[in-house]
Amino acid sequence: MENEKMLITIERYDKLIGERAVYKQKVQELSEENLKLQIEASNKIPILHLNTQKSNDDEDDELLDDEEEELLDE
Repeated sequence: MENEKMLITIERYDKLIGERAVYKQKVQELSEENLKLQIEASNKIPILHLNTQKSNDDEDDELLDDEEEELLDE
């Protein structure tokens, strides 16, 4: 009876060791993938910085010019 309990305990221990190895491998894979993604993200050039954004002041001037023209036409 004692030998059977010992055998069950050893089998459980072996199973836990095996599961631990699987989890350690998965952690390693995910860590490597995370590192690759961080490197990719840091190497990307933001699109907004390639071109300067047009200011709205020009559009406002155009609107005022159109309104002034309408007033002048009247």
